[in-house]
Amino acid sequence: MSELIGSRLVVPGQARGFGILKYVGSIEGKTGTFGGVELQGPTASSRGKNSGAVDGIQYFEVSQPMTGLFLPWDRLRAVNPKLPLLELSRASSVVSRSSDVPHSPTPPNRRGLRLNSIGRTDSLSRTTTNGRDSPHLGNLSINIPKRSVASRDFARPPSTALSIVGSRNSLGDLFERTRQAQLHDLAALQSELTTSKFALDASTRELQEKNAILLELQRTVDELSPLLGDYENSLSEKDKKLKKQRQEYDRAREEWRQSLDLMLSAQQQAESLYEQQIEDLKEELTKLSVNGFQSDADPGVAKMQSRLDETLTENARLKLQLQLQLSQTTPNEVDELEHIELLEKKIYMLTQDVSSIEIVLEESQKKIKGKDARIAELEIALDDLKDENILALLKGVDALSVDGWGAQEAQLKKQIEDLERQVAEHKGKEIEIPKLTDSGEVTKLEAELLSSKGQVEAQLKKIGELEESLLAAASREQELKDSIKTATSKEQELEKTIQDAFAREEKLLAISSNEDAPLLKTIEDLKHELKMRPSFDELTELQMALDDVERLHTNEVYLKEKELTALKEENVKLRHEVDILKIRIAECDTEIPLKTPVNNSPIKNGTSSGSASLPDPEVWAKNDSLPIYSPQTRFDPSSGRNDWCGLCERDGHNSLNCPYENDIF
Repeated sequence: MSELIGSRLVVPGQARGFGILKYVGSIEGKTGTFGGVELQGPTASSRGKNSGAVDGIQYFEVSQPMTGLFLPWDRLRAVNPKLPLLELSRASSVVSRSSDVPHSPTPPNRRGLRLNSIGRTDSLSRTTTNGRDSPHLGNLSINIPKRSVASRDFARPPSTALSIVGSRNSLGDLFERTRQAQLHDLAALQSELTTSKFALDASTRELQEKNAILLELQRTVDELSPLLGDYENSLSEKDKKLKKQRQEYDRAREEWRQSLDLMLSAQQQAESLYEQQIEDLKEELTKLSVNGFQSDADPGVAKMQSRLDETLTENARLKLQLQLQLSQTTPNEVDELEHIELLEKKIYMLTQDVSSIEIVLEESQKKIKGKDARIAELEIALDDLKDENILALLKGVDALSVDGWGAQEAQLKKQIEDLERQVAEHKGKEIEIPKLTDSGEVTKLEAELLSSKGQVEAQLKKIGELEESLLAAASREQELKDSIKTATSKEQELEKTIQDAFAREEKLLAISSNEDAPLLKTIEDLKHELKMRPSFDELTELQMALDDVERLHTNEVYLKEKELTALKEENVKLRHEVDILKIRIAECDTEIPLKTPVNNSPIKNGTSSGSASLPDPEVWAKNDSLPIYSPQTRFDPSSGRNDWCGLCERDGHNSLNCPYENDIF
């Protein structure tokens, strides 16, 4: 068993842990074979009961105190199928149960012979004819009672002496043959008994493992059942929410479409109304122009014509055209209508110019404000930079003391010269001079001199860096001044542009003030109505907003449907897993009845040849498709409790004083 020492094992119990096998054998004062385990991990402190010693006898050593645990070998094998079956704990039980051999199952062809031989003799010896013990029967002895042949010979007549001797020899041969047959039967029965015990142990372990797996599966089913219920409830709630959101989105989309139709109808009505008013105004202007040339007595038409002429005189281009038209004595009616249309176009263009100039003015004012803020920031940064540079220079100048370093350097040189002179004076003398000390002092002084030189060079380098930073600050200040000058010139140009724009706006206002009042009022009313009605851009934005809302609704519906599909697939998968678990539980229930195999082959080296047909637990564990359940979140059952036993999982006592686990110490 030396190859098992040091192997990693699973420690049985509800809160399972791991440990290292340190000892295999018997314990003084205890019956059976035990395994000494050194616990590892979080369970070592809660389940450890000793340090490898029992009743003052040290069986193994542990790295940490109170982490040792002794468990029965059978219990270790129940959770560790790789461990071999030991016969140390069964030797005494096999000998004690040798008298119960007739109760074990035997082949039917040998049962009658075994019963007859047992009926004829009280007990049989397990020794062979040459007096040596049988390797299969151990030291079990069967005593054959001695017959008192001498007393019977005195009572018989002398004529029957030879027959008695012959019968005695034949009876001895019969006894010998009977004894050999019984020994053979006993060996076969012993092998069958051992094989049956092995099969019973294997079946018991298999049953325990299947029961554990069955319990785990049942626990898994119990845990999955509420989860399935929760999933179904969440799916139903999400279906309700999805239906409600669909109804809300449909209602909102219908309202948006109704409002859009209403706005479109209102726009069409307003457009038709405006077109009708424009047609009426055009007809009125045509009538007024025709009536103006036919009768000069109408003062309103003459006043309108004079105002139109005054409007044309304000523009340089219109002056020449007006002079040419005044020079003509008989103007044409078609030319006058074209002239009126041209004037309307000019007024529209002037209005557009005014609006563009206003936009330019607003942008110029914004740029001026931004430039002013930038100039203020640059001035503040320049002042801060000046202050920082001045403070840094003052600190650097204060920190520099070149004269002091020079004096210190001269002093150190003087000390070195004095020491060298003293060394030269004491060279010829027989007195031992501590050369090492003087050389050490000289080296120390030279090192101090070099360090002082390095510090002086560092200070000079720092002064050079400060001068460079001052030059950079001066250049930056010059750049800032140049940028300020450029900004000032741009500001002057913008002010000039603004003044020109204001002058142009005043001219346009003067031109527009000379027009006819009714015409201006009509134009203002039309402009107001045009402003009040929704523009094409607004309608386009509204349509885009509706498209965005519909797209968002479609995306959200798609995401909800995708999530719903994923949840349904997960639900189907969980149901499939539950069905598989139920089928496996049913299979485990059908496999629970035990079938004890019977093998008549003799035992060889403590194991039977028929045991090779038994299923290997390791192979069964590898080929089995049932996974071992492991919880997603591990928890400590002893958290929040003062007295908690890790062996029996109960309150009220600790692991050292567990009354329910007597075989664990």
